[in-house]
Amino acid sequence: MLQGVKSREPMIRKQSIYMIKTALDAFDKELLCNSQSEVMVLNLEKKKGILDTWSDFILLIESLNEKQVC
Repeated sequence: MLQGVKSREPMIRKQSIYMIKTALDAFDKELLCNSQSEVMVLNLEKKKGILDTWSDFILLIESLNEKQVC
């Protein structure tokens, strides 16, 4: 997922962010619990902190991907 966020292709970046949001939504609804991958470690005991951190990350990435008007 993070490789896609770093891609030069806008569509790949957008799809990667969508996949992260989808995984976080499933985790928030407890459809995905206590899971671990190379990128995310999801633990229900730390749910609020994990969701807050990833939400901040997504907000930052989306802000950086916006077109800059000069």
